Amino acid sequence: MNAAQAGSYILVKGTAPAESVVKIYLDGVAITTLAETAVTGLWSIAIAESSLGADGVKVLTAKVTEVGLDESLASNSVTFTLDTDAPGFSIAASAATTASGAALDSGIMVRTSGVNPITTLEDDLAITAVPGAWLVYCLGDSTDASNVRVTTPAGVATTYTVSTSSTSGIITGLTTTFAAGFAPGDGVTVTVTSAGVVGAITAAATITFDEDVTAAGMAAGTYTTVGDPTTYKTATDTGYWNPPTGITAAGTTWTISAYGFTDLAGNPGGTLASPVRASCTVGAASATGDLIP
Repeated sequence: MNAAQAGSYILVKGTAPAESVVKIYLDGVAITTLAETAVTGLWSIAIAESSLGADGVKVLTAKVTEVGLDESLASNSVTFTLDTDAPGFSIAASAATTASGAALDSGIMVRTSGVNPITTLEDDLAITAVPGAWLVYCLGDSTDASNVRVTTPAGVATTYTVSTSSTSGIITGLTTTFAAGFAPGDGVTVTVTSAGVVGAITAAATITFDEDVTAAGMAAGTYTTVGDPTTYKTATDTGYWNPPTGITAAGTTWTISAYGFTDLAGNPGGTLASPVRASCTVGAASATGDLIP
């Protein structure tokens, strides 16, 4: 039951012996009483939202007292969860740069056949990255010798023996880590561009909600400054952008305003007139970083 459903009160109704007294219990504690039922035995009681207490799981029961008799045992129970709290969020920003002025473009890894054998790519700080399309193709299993062929942007093909450990030199300027158990036919194209600037921030940012939300509940929101997050992760109630716009320098304050996202109960977070806002300080660019989110 969300805030809108609770409203100013909820209506509970049922049947009881005519002209008896009905008392409503919340978690075993009496909260309201109907002085007397109608001659038909029908009754209804308005329970004020203020009587429902703090958010959480609630159990409602009713007991009846007839004239001259003791109060009855509790009725069948009704269990519900009260959630009247509107969702909010916090944000965090992080940043990473390439080492030599080369940056990986948005098509960093495009599968060409089989599956992607590479799990991470990182800057090799000692070597300048070479721009262009590098073709990585698996000739054999991860346990085989001479199992990976790499073709440079200039068309030069070289065969390597690659395990699942990090390896430098296969793609000039990058350190690659292969997945366990890659197989013949697996392969990707890794494209390196020269669009980056040494020390510039290639930033990622996260938005973490303060209560459980679904991916649909997060996606229902309108996010100013940056637009919707790139990905929603329900397990951690988090969405993230990579990279978002609006982050330009380390140490600056970055703010997200959002409204219309909903929690599991359907409570909306913010409105157009009064959005939810959170700010963070942009982190400094690091010399190394995982270039694949």
